[in-house]
Amino acid sequence: PGEYEIAASVQGYATARTTVVVKFGEATDVTVRLYLTSDKFPDWSSYMSRKLARAFLTANNEFWIGTEGGLLRYPPGGSPIAYTTSEGLPSSVVLSLGATDKHILIGTDNGLARFNIKTEEWDVLTKEKDGLAGNRINGIGVDPKDKRIWLVTDGGASRLEGHYWVNYH
Repeated sequence: PGEYEIAASVQGYATARTTVVVKFGEATDVTVRLYLTSDKFPDWSSYMSRKLARAFLTANNEFWIGTEGGLLRYPPGGSPIAYTTSEGLPSSVVLSLGATDKHILIGTDNGLARFNIKTEEWDVLTKEKDGLAGNRINGIGVDPKDKRIWLVTDGGASRLEGHYWVNYH
């Protein structure tokens, strides 16, 4: 039991501090705070109605911020692009981010969105349609060895095996 702080940084972009409160062996409260450390970015909160930033990622030479109000993408040398349900997200509450060679993975409170880096098309995966363990995607990981995608959901963990999800409850 106790309170633990984890810090992560993306050099030249941002620092995130995650505070986890653990009681009786379970995490009872998780808070993520994002601090931009570069003048390359305008005030991101003005694009997302000052919503709490929950996740950040650098992939494909771009910086991505997941918030309670949607997803914000900073292409190199370009203007920020905001994504919400209108652009293809299953929910504007972004909880987690991940990346593969082909996709940006966006975990929301209503399923997983995959953004194809090359075609810029969206694909949405859910428990009901695709067999995920749950629809609230709290965490995303990509195994560096076998490139398998892992999800931490409200219904357990899911691992992508080829075209099917294997669930662990």
